[in-house]
Amino acid sequence: YWNGSTISGSAARGNGILRTELYIGVKVWNRMDVRKDPRTGSRLPKLKPQAEWRRTPVPQLAFIDQATWAAVHARLSSGQSPAAQVRRQPHLFSGLLKCGRCGGSYTVYNRDRLACATSREKGPSVCSNRRLVKRTDIEARVLVGLQTRLLAPEAVSTYVRLYHEARKRIEAEARTNRAPLEKRHGELSRQIDRIIDAVCDGTATTAMKSRLQGMEDERDALTAQLASLDQQDKGRHTVRLHPSAAKVYAENVRRLQEGLSDATASREAMDVIRSLVQRIDITPESDSPGSPVAVDMIGDLARFMTDEPDVGAVSGRAGRVSVVAGGGIEPPTCGL
Repeated sequence: YWNGSTISGSAARGNGILRTELYIGVKVWNRMDVRKDPRTGSRLPKLKPQAEWRRTPVPQLAFIDQATWAAVHARLSSGQSPAAQVRRQPHLFSGLLKCGRCGGSYTVYNRDRLACATSREKGPSVCSNRRLVKRTDIEARVLVGLQTRLLAPEAVSTYVRLYHEARKRIEAEARTNRAPLEKRHGELSRQIDRIIDAVCDGTATTAMKSRLQGMEDERDALTAQLASLDQQDKGRHTVRLHPSAAKVYAENVRRLQEGLSDATASREAMDVIRSLVQRIDITPESDSPGSPVAVDMIGDLARFMTDEPDVGAVSGRAGRVSVVAGGGIEPPTCGL
């Protein structure tokens, strides 16, 4: 499917029809560094600095002349009006708003309204969500959800309780799995010691000597397996709840709500507020104009837990808060 970025592309990435240098006979490579996330297995592309890009002339592939290319890029460079630059200023939850139907991004449609970018650019055959929403309404509802649900002490306490219960189950399973390994390790060590004593006394048989190497190999494998379990145990830590953590973050949200009209104050607090939210799903209840919209906020409750006295972030799963139509809020579901 074609959309606006298919044509204009990105100046930073040098892509899109209007920015593809291959059309003027230049092959650009070494632009991206792609690595695999060891935890999820997903590919993580990262754009390299333009100084590291490599360009190879391939004039036989050119079909755009240099004059046309220069004219297009002069227009691209001069076509950024102050109004357009203002519109591109990130709002409070830029990049976090998603369509609940297709998973695409909710982006700015005009000055104060947002729309599903997938539906707008690729059509209703790809996503039927044509519902426009007011950006300020979504922000207000999410801030209310942050302040009254995600940051509620009872929600954080529930998260910690469920975390401890799961951790106890995992540790019990680890102890159950470890016991037979330790037992077998001890048996092998005693048998090996007896064979070595027999060798020293000159009473060892040929069969005993031939078994010794295999037993030592098995014991070494068990030793490595037990060491790996020990390392996993060291990596586990007990998360404890700091009673003031939720209050501190709730106060930040409250102050931001009061100062939303002050752009400077909002930007100062933006990073703090955005750090509490992983994703915000916007889903219209029907396709009718003006139909109610459900807002699901997925936030990281684990940010309230740390082993240190200071409030810090600990990696963990998220809790979901539904800020339903009409401003009502449903209780959160805390996950592990």
